[in-house]
Amino acid sequence: RFFIERAGDPEFSRHPPGGSCAPSRPLGKGVACCTGAMALLWAMGIPPGAAKPAVKTVNMGKLPDPGVPVQQYAGVSTQFLPHEALNIYRDKIHRENAGMQSNPASKYWFKEHRRRKREEEKIAKLYKDMRELSRARSAPILAAAGASTGVASRY
Repeated sequence: RFFIERAGDPEFSRHPPGGSCAPSRPLGKGVACCTGAMALLWAMGIPPGAAKPAVKTVNMGKLPDPGVPVQQYAGVSTQFLPHEALNIYRDKIHRENAGMQSNPASKYWFKEHRRRKREEEKIAKLYKDMRELSRARSAPILAAAGASTGVASRY
C-alpha cells in the first residue's frame, strides 16, 4: 500500500543523483527502478506477477535440546545405563534374527532371491561371452582392414 501511494510521487520514482540506477529503457510515470523501491515492494511480500523465490529448503524440525540425553540405540529408552542399553539392543537384534530364520515366508523369500541372483549371473555371463565372441570374430576382419588402410587395430 505504501508503494502504491508513493508510486506517483516524482521524488520516489526518479533516479538518484549519482546515477547508480541505470535503466536500459526510459521508465514510465510512477515506475520506481531504484533498489530501495524494490526492497520496499518485496518487504510487503511477493509482488503480483513476480517469480517466486527458487530456493528450495527443507525444514528438519527444531534442534535437539542439548540437556536431553541422545538415544544411543533405536527403540531403547535413555533411562537405561549405557551397558544395559547395549544388552537390551543386542537381545532385541538376536530375537529379530531368530524370527527371520524360523519364519517359512522368509525362508521362501531367501530361496527365491538366491534363484533370481543365479539367473541374473547366468544372463550376465552369456552377454559377456557373446561380446568376447563378437570381438574374436571381428578381430581378423578389422586387422585386415587396418592393414589395407594403414590404421592399427586395437584388438
